[in-house]
Amino acid sequence: MDPTDYNNANRYHLFKSIMPDVISSTVLDWGGNSGNLLRYSEGDITERLYTSVDVDAERLELGSITHPDASFIHYDRWNSAYNHNGPSDFNFPDINKEQDYIYSFSIFTHTDYDEFIKTFEWLDTFNYKRMAHSMLDINHTDRIEWFYNKRRKEYGDCVDFVEVSRDPTVNIMTVYDNDQIIVNELQHPHINSHQCLVFYNMDWVCNDLKERGHAVTVQRPEPEKQPFIVKKNVI
Repeated sequence: MDPTDYNNANRYHLFKSIMPDVISSTVLDWGGNSGNLLRYSEGDITERLYTSVDVDAERLELGSITHPDASFIHYDRWNSAYNHNGPSDFNFPDINKEQDYIYSFSIFTHTDYDEFIKTFEWLDTFNYKRMAHSMLDINHTDRIEWFYNKRRKEYGDCVDFVEVSRDPTVNIMTVYDNDQIIVNELQHPHINSHQCLVFYNMDWVCNDLKERGHAVTVQRPEPEKQPFIVKKNVI
């Protein structure tokens, strides 16, 4: 759902490391923009078996022109940074639920935890083999410092969310632009921002999902960067 160059970069190697046997498999790219996975898959993903869902209608339109045999579906949902005019209801779009692999990269790094849970549990009703969603790890200090320095450069100053992240009682930390931090809140009021980042204690996330009845694992294709919450479906 993030249209920036950073999130449009080639992340296919991450997908491939988590999702085996993608040849001839259906793929749902949640927040797939104009076809992020398909564009970089070098033919591994079959165009007609690929679906991108995103809040950005313009990027989806571009994807449908570039990849006419793929499916591009607009999810007109409010987002703090990327869709200020979208409705706040969770009216999930009509999607073919026969999806072998469900994947998102840097999507739930821009939503509150309530949205992650609601979306995760809805996607869990699909007939899938494996799904994976990347998150930002609050214990990756170097990564947090990188984001902090980036905010300071962009805005001139920034609240010290690096120091907040070091508090062992903080399991969720959300940073809006350069001046607002919310900690340990599952659901946020609607805050329209230019940028939003959410960091999680991954052990806490796994335990919470386990309590909700979901057996998940954490995989780290790039240990110093974003881990993935991964669930295999028992069919």
